[in-house]
Amino acid sequence: MDKLPEPTLSIEPASGVVTVGERVQFNCTSSYPAHISHLYKKHSIYPADSQNVSDSERTVILTLADLVPEDSKEYSCSFEKTVNGKVYQSDRSAFVGVTVKEELPKADISVDPPSGVVSRGEAIRVTCVGSILAHGGRFHLHREDEEDRTLDVPGPQQSANFTISDTNTTGTWNYSCSYGRMVKGREYHSPRSDGVRVTVKPASSDGDGDKDYNKGTEDMVVIVGVCAALILIFLLTGLAIFIHHKKRAPGPPSTDNNGSDELVYASLNTAALNRTAASPTRALSPGRTADEEICVYAEIKIR
Repeated sequence: MDKLPEPTLSIEPASGVVTVGERVQFNCTSSYPAHISHLYKKHSIYPADSQNVSDSERTVILTLADLVPEDSKEYSCSFEKTVNGKVYQSDRSAFVGVTVKEELPKADISVDPPSGVVSRGEAIRVTCVGSILAHGGRFHLHREDEEDRTLDVPGPQQSANFTISDTNTTGTWNYSCSYGRMVKGREYHSPRSDGVRVTVKPASSDGDGDKDYNKGTEDMVVIVGVCAALILIFLLTGLAIFIHHKKRAPGPPSTDNNGSDELVYASLNTAALNRTAASPTRALSPGRTADEEICVYAEIKIR
């Protein structure tokens, strides 16, 4: 026997189509016992994988993992056996094709509560589901057209929960998510999920708070008005007292018979006084008797 019989090769999945980061399984089968089985890429002289074979085995499983688009090739397998130091090999099997797609399955998104409506200050949870493999990956949450946050997960965790707690502003926003697989140091991204709408409405207590605020404002206005009125009354009272005292400023005192303070003015007839003193026995005026002779010595005016 110069060489071993040609083996047959099958693949799982049967289509040979996988996405980046996944694996394919090759089943290489021989009708003759062999010691080693090799898996080759087309046009390559070096095996992509090799497995030892026991004497009782006829089918060997060869695996390629963490596939990337560059691994999209055709593959074949062979067997070899050493007898008395001589190596016997089989021809390579027929080729089977492998296609590695870079685009990952689309992410799926959901929101809790399902309505997507919460009151201001309440938290909301967004769950993103993707196909993460053994090496783990990363989930991305997008708000409108911008990335909002990311979350790394270990493999093979298939989902991530994002808690949105900054809900102090009312409004409506559109959220979507995506995920990435880490394969040989590179992140491969999925398409974005469909969008979900998140609405933050005013809290039910906001109306009561506004009423309390308005009532407090009204009370403050009343208090300020009362204080202003009291200050004005105080100032007017002080001004009235000042004017009253100023009008009653003290002047020259005088006292009449009734004890009331009045002003007394005296006007003396000095001419009459001098005439009488000079001629006490002067003749009476012609045609007048002594009783008729009148002389005014002084006049007194009281005000």
